[in-house]
Amino acid sequence: MRSIFKEFLNLSKINRTFLLHYNGEIQNAQWVDAQNLKAGYKLLSENNHWQMVKGVSIKAEKLSAYNLTVDTDHTYFIKGANSDLDGVWVHNDCFLDMPKQKVNSASVGDIVRTPTTHPDDFIKLKGGKNFKNKYTGEIWSESHTSHSDKNGEWKVGLKGNALEVRRKITIGKSDGKIIKFDNK
Repeated sequence: MRSIFKEFLNLSKINRTFLLHYNGEIQNAQWVDAQNLKAGYKLLSENNHWQMVKGVSIKAEKLSAYNLTVDTDHTYFIKGANSDLDGVWVHNDCFLDMPKQKVNSASVGDIVRTPTTHPDDFIKLKGGKNFKNKYTGEIWSESHTSHSDKNGEWKVGLKGNALEVRRKITIGKSDGKIIKFDNK
């Protein structure tokens, strides 16, 4: 057991889960760590309606935690006990606790460790433009574009190779989310 955040979103205590298939990105939205939710944020419900977060109270306590997976799905709905509100989307899979996880074996939408979020995982290569993940050997390059992420992007070469213009993985700087694979 480890200390984790237990979330209360004015939906009452969350203790039930509903698994539904998640297929692709949610338009005009992004995954947000529960600890970073704020009053006013909108959460997509199981009936495709938006619910407003009224407030967040975080309590650090020891709990048993499970990384729920059903037939490779890590995305499902949760709702409060005795709540009349619809469940909201949650996603409990990311690679932040897995430094040896290769970006090349992850999927679009997964959150991974980057040179920004975990600088100790990376070695700056000669010339200072590229980084090498010391656990996976993957080569990372800071992009000069921000097409998909307002804070910029990281690019990773495919299959451990150096970055090529048309053969790369794009990762958002703001959240470490894999945005796309080019010519995988």
